[in-house]
Amino acid sequence: QVKYYLACWPSEAYLLLKDFWVSQKKILLLPNFRSNISFPIQPKKYDFIYVGRMVDDKWVNKILEVFSLLGMLQKIIFVGDGPQLPKYKTLYPNACFLWRVMPEKVLELLAQSKYYISASLMEGMPYGLIEAMSLGIVPVVSDVEWHKDLIIQGYNWFLFRDNADLLNSIFKKWGLGFGVGVGVGVGVGVGVG
Repeated sequence: QVKYYLACWPSEAYLLLKDFWVSQKKILLLPNFRSNISFPIQPKKYDFIYVGRMVDDKWVNKILEVFSLLGMLQKIIFVGDGPQLPKYKTLYPNACFLWRVMPEKVLELLAQSKYYISASLMEGMPYGLIEAMSLGIVPVVSDVEWHKDLIIQGYNWFLFRDNADLLNSIFKKWGLGFGVGVGVGVGVGVGVG
């Protein structure tokens, strides 16, 4: 007999209630946390940064497509390693890829960036996002459950559902004065294709 169920995110608590019919009285919500990161304020050398594994479910290829389409590959750095890295480096030779980076250096790179970007199809514990937000970096992340626990749309910035959303957010933030319609041709994720 289970006395309590532990949830680390509000989304997990909701799933226990909705999908498993667990009584709210039996759910303990103990949010995950990171200790405060003490890092000096850095001048912003980079516009956008992606930190994570180079695998299909992180949809790094979609970020690369959007930034390539905008002619902005020089405005983003990709930090991470994984099986898709050689393919990305071949397809996008002008993009900046850093791999096998020490954790302290990752924090330094984050601190020197304006926007943190993630297009993950699913998340567990998005440590990169949490670290970025703790350093005051504006998040531009996919509209998935674990991201939605941390992001308040329009307040601490932007959740996107597909490439058209991502393009529009970049156009708005960069003040380019116009958006991109649904027929972009690189739409991904839920809905637009």
